[in-house]
Amino acid sequence: FLLIEVPRPDTNLATVETDSQGRFQVFGTDSSIFTIHPVVRFYHRCNNRGIFNIPQLCQRESTYKIPKNYIAKSGMVDRWYEMGTVNMEAKQRGEQTHCVSNPL
Repeated sequence: FLLIEVPRPDTNLATVETDSQGRFQVFGTDSSIFTIHPVVRFYHRCNNRGIFNIPQLCQRESTYKIPKNYIAKSGMVDRWYEMGTVNMEAKQRGEQTHCVSNPL
């Protein structure tokens, strides 16, 4: 499960789920007149011990910034950003764990 959003609490540009092999395509649009700084957030339970070793109580959140040269001024995708393969079992820099308010 992942979101692509602008880092403002109320701006979710798109939400998609990965396919059975973990692949996804996502794009979103924003009508803001200001420059946006989109990120992709992954919410998952891979290799998650959770609270009291109960994995379903918590989820992990990993955030990745999208480079600005992949942000199109039109509503059409000019270039697709290829994230490559990400190992969700490994802890990512800046990763957070949510145990109370889970978006999943």
